Amino acid sequence: MGAVQKVKVKGTVICQKRRYADAQIVLVEKDRLDSNDVLDKCYSNREGDFEIAGEEDEIGAIDPFITIRHNCNAQPGCERIGKYPIPAESINGREYDMSYISLDIMTLEEKLECA
Repeated sequence: MGAVQKVKVKGTVICQKRRYADAQIVLVEKDRLDSNDVLDKCYSNREGDFEIAGEEDEIGAIDPFITIRHNCNAQPGCERIGKYPIPAESINGREYDMSYISLDIMTLEEKLECA
């Protein structure tokens, strides 16, 4: 059996220097042998703020990240999905404060989904 490991993240999403409401934040634990585990989902509030937390019973250290789905600077009918890693030192420790997350900037592993 593994050990229960916890992670908690907070931040504020912004687009074009304004706080961004209704961005979908998904907390995910990356699995190497099977599909990734979704630990929690939430949406940024009207001030762009979010808090999300989850836990996973895993052998070895968990590898969490969040995705943020939004349409900041996206083509009409499309959504951008950015991936953001969570540092290992934030697991089972204090809350990871991402501070301000500019959705204007593309992430390395960003995806675009269009209807």
